[in-house]
Amino acid sequence: MSEYRRNEAHVEQGLDRLLERFRGKPRIAALLRILLERAQRVDNVLWDLYTGMWLDNAIGEQLDALGGLVGEARQGRADSSYRTYIRARARINRANGQIVDTLDVLHLISLPSVQIAYREELPASYAVEVRDSGVSAATLFRLSDEVRGAGIGLTVVSTADSAHALIWDDNAPAHVWDAGQWGSSFSSM
Repeated sequence: MSEYRRNEAHVEQGLDRLLERFRGKPRIAALLRILLERAQRVDNVLWDLYTGMWLDNAIGEQLDALGGLVGEARQGRADSSYRTYIRARARINRANGQIVDTLDVLHLISLPSVQIAYREELPASYAVEVRDSGVSAATLFRLSDEVRGAGIGLTVVSTADSAHALIWDDNAPAHVWDAGQWGSSFSSM
């Protein structure tokens, strides 16, 4: 299937293709111009529909529809932020529980300058440290937790220049304590 291409010159091209014996006839040119302007409007609408459903171009309700396709609710986010989470959700949907899946998702939702490190831990566990992501530690953990494979342990440590970083141990509900310089850490098994 060929890719749809926009034509912005229906009127000019149509008038240029007019048979020689009809050139210079103002009524024929006017009638042809009316028909070609309608064709141009239809082409413009089709192009807007086609490109409006691209994630980078979608706004408002179009973006909501794309979020619905991948299963990511808007949750009051602005379009630019929501677009980022739609990309992450699409990657989560394609994940198969590998560490690289977690790293991809964390890179998608974090600031471009983010530093992410990981280490495998025995048995069947891994830890990911995210520095200066621009995203809350709880969000980093929630999305990482959705990616990890069944039976695989996960610890997410989010460090920032915050003096009030917290650790959340997911195995002990409502147990939060000050982590000092270590950042925010979430663990799950």
